[in-house]
Formats: sequence, C-alpha cells, structure tokens
Amino acid sequence: RIDGLQATIAAAVEEQSATTTEMVRNVTEVSSGSQEIASNISGIAAAATRTSADAVATKGSADDVAAAAAQLREAVSTFTM
Repeated sequence: RIDGLQATIAAAVEEQSATTTEMVRNVTEVSSGSQEIASNISGIAAAATRTSADAVATKGSADDVAAAAAQLREAVSTFTM
C-alpha cells in the first residue's frame, strides 16, 4: 500500500515537473517574441523618423525648385519677339 502511494506521488511530482518545464519554455518563447516585437517597433519608429526628415528635405528642395521656376518665369517674361 505504501509503495503504491509512493509511486502515485512520484508520478504526480514527475507530471508537475514536466508541466513546470513546459511553462518555463512557453514563457521563454513569449519573452523572446516580445523582445522581437519591441525591436521591430523600434525599427519602424526609426524608419518613420527618417521618412519624416526626408519629407522635410524634399519639401525644401521643392520650394527651391519653385523659387527657381519663378525666377526663370520672370527672366523669360522680359524677352521680346
């Protein structure tokens, strides 16, 4: 009878240990996934910052081209035929 109880307890402890090991593995996977997501979000934020800076630079270039076009229009308007 005692041997049977010991075997039952040993089996339950073994099952508990396996369950705990699986839980640790799952938590580790979730942690790794969370770190990867955070890294991806950081990359997206950096890309958005670069895109914003590039948009400002493009607007500056467009403004320069518009000013040059206005100057050319003014210069061409003085030509006569």
